[in-house]
Amino acid sequence: MNLDVATTRSAPMAVEQAIHIVLPGCVVLPATELSGFNGHPIIQWSGGITERLLHSPAPMPDRPTLALWEAWPADMEQAPPPQPLHIVGFASTAGWRHAMRAATELRGFGDTFVVVTHRPSPLRLTEADVAGVHVVMAGETAGEILVRGQRIRREPQQRMVATRYWEERLYAHALRMGMLTR
Repeated sequence: MNLDVATTRSAPMAVEQAIHIVLPGCVVLPATELSGFNGHPIIQWSGGITERLLHSPAPMPDRPTLALWEAWPADMEQAPPPQPLHIVGFASTAGWRHAMRAATELRGFGDTFVVVTHRPSPLRLTEADVAGVHVVMAGETAGEILVRGQRIRREPQQRMVATRYWEERLYAHALRMGMLTR
């Protein structure tokens, strides 16, 4: 059985290029809803993605089950399915006001981006700088960083059931969009 991470049906190329300037090696998923905001989740596949695709159950949206998985003792012989991915951040391509609201509200997931096609005013760029939000201009070239926001580094032990829930939802989204093939 051959396992590949497909690049078809991914985020628009301009958005991917813009994000990869700041976060090389990450995967930009096609647009979806995340905590009430539409945009592009940014992820990294975990080391357990192959095992998960080959041997584990489908994405798990049940919070009580996820709570059990997250509280599972490390010294137990049988372990729950590994997490399929790590959430790195979120990118919005909406109009400025909506994109900034999404970016500031979703900071808990990681780095947040406003991807623009035209240079915003200096006042708007200052707003993003104060909020710690990356602003990247997408274009036919690789893009241009207009504001380098605050990088969010999360330690592995800072896990919660809510994090695992969103990882499972985004795993389901990636499967639905045909980004993972066997």
